[in-house]
Amino acid sequence: MVSVLCALYGISRKSGYKWIGRHLRQGPDWVLDRSHSARGVADKTPRVRLGILPEFSEPGKPPQNGRHERMHTTLKAEATKPSGANAAA
Repeated sequence: MVSVLCALYGISRKSGYKWIGRHLRQGPDWVLDRSHSARGVADKTPRVRLGILPEFSEPGKPPQNGRHERMHTTLKAEATKPSGANAAA
C-alpha cells in the first residue's frame, strides 16, 4: 500500500515512511512549513555556560599567539636546514 502511494506521488518509500511518522507524531500540522535553520550551535554553548570564553589576539599583534608563532619558528628552522646529502658534501 505504501509503495503504491509513494509511486503515485513520485516519492521514495523512505520519504513516504518519514511523512507517515511525522503525521502520527504531529497530527495534521505535519505538512506546515518548518524552519531548516540550525536550532543552536551544538559544541560552543556548554563551554560558554561553564565560563570558558575564547581568547582572540588583536589584529597585527602576532606575539599574542605564542603557539602559532612557535609553529612558524619551527617551520623556518626545519626549512633552512640543509638536507642530509648536502650536509655530508
